[in-house]
Amino acid sequence: MNILVFIHDEKLRSTITGVLQNDREYKIVEDYTDVAMELAEDPDSVVVAEFESKTFNGYDLVNQIMASVNDEFPYILFLTDAENRNAAVDCIGPIPGDYLLKPIDTDDFSSRLNLAQKTLDLQRRIRENRHLEAPPSIYDPITGLLNKEAIYERSLEETN
Repeated sequence: MNILVFIHDEKLRSTITGVLQNDREYKIVEDYTDVAMELAEDPDSVVVAEFESKTFNGYDLVNQIMASVNDEFPYILFLTDAENRNAAVDCIGPIPGDYLLKPIDTDDFSSRLNLAQKTLDLQRRIRENRHLEAPPSIYDPITGLLNKEAIYERSLEETN
């Protein structure tokens, strides 16, 4: 899993990279256009970013990602304060992601990274199997009875 750290606040960046140093590889990016370029190379990535900073906001980042990525979306993990929580949730809407409130709880951050990995794995498996057709179901999954088409086919067999 590729982790992109897009945080300008030095103290916050230090906290995040301190957690990541233990067992995960990461790359620090300075601009949201750099994030888009990195995602073009590896869309199965986690982007850890501040929701609000002096030079950008989460909407800028999500718009850049939506404009540059086809159907392979990264997982966004916004770091925000309580007053911007609802805006962060609204912003994440079109792509997989979550948010964490500042100050960051390192255990919670690690847990969210594990969730991000599982989400990206699921997304990758769906893309890989998208071309496969599911076999037709003979039984209704809710009632356990034969479905309409199966009843019709059996009735044709019995009348012929």
